[in-house]
Amino acid sequence: MKAEIEEMGNKFYLYCIQKGLAKGYCKSLKNLYLYCVKRSNNLMPGPKDFSKIYLDLVDKDRSPSYIANVIKMANHFCDFSGVERPALKSPKNTRRRIVYLTEVEAKRLLYVCTDFRDYALLCVLLYGGLRRGEARNLKISDINFQERVLTITTTKTHIEAECIMSEKTSKALSQWLAHRPETDNDYVFVKQNGDPLGDERIGYLVKKYVKRAGLKKQVSTHTLRHTLATNLLINGADITLVQKQLRHQNIQSTLIYTHITTEKQKEMYDKFSPDF
Repeated sequence: MKAEIEEMGNKFYLYCIQKGLAKGYCKSLKNLYLYCVKRSNNLMPGPKDFSKIYLDLVDKDRSPSYIANVIKMANHFCDFSGVERPALKSPKNTRRRIVYLTEVEAKRLLYVCTDFRDYALLCVLLYGGLRRGEARNLKISDINFQERVLTITTTKTHIEAECIMSEKTSKALSQWLAHRPETDNDYVFVKQNGDPLGDERIGYLVKKYVKRAGLKKQVSTHTLRHTLATNLLINGADITLVQKQLRHQNIQSTLIYTHITTEKQKEMYDKFSPDF
């Protein structure tokens, strides 16, 4: 049975790849499928199985984001197996806590990085707000130094969009490309042997410099995207600028950051409020 489950998981993974989904995302979907097989004791879980698992996750107070990912997997798997999708809706995440770095912390992160490639990578993540897969797929032809613009193919929608390059990012990329090893591919971030960096390596590098900087927060690659959005709003940027820089199709995805900045405003107000 174990071999059959693994074989079905691989078939589901390849199906997701063929749909054009990012490899890292497909791997996560496969892992969630394996989880649901274990919970349902069914090689081909269907709508009823997914509904039971959904209710159990809600009862156990699992995070809304995790439940939402299980629902997405269930929808993909039902498409894969040719059955109707379960009528499940993602629970509202009313207490979502977003981790981000302050400007001081972000500066410290960049300060401890002395490698040309890694510094450029951190700048792209911090100033560009790129997702890990977007940084991995970034190509030299996507960089317009004259206009200070990056052309990004989003890992979620596979739609091309542009984001602004800061002057620091532009300079960092120029320095890295001058030292980049010669290779047949066009990827910006490559190893010394010329192979492109993978998702896991990018995640490792972020954690490496977080540790070197002595930051105590739980920081992932996506945290740097949150860092850009939050600090833009704290510094007075318009919400639509943040939406365009993060390449959100729906403004609702950007509005999650306004709660954080409101809390920051309250903190500053309490600190400087006069005592009449």
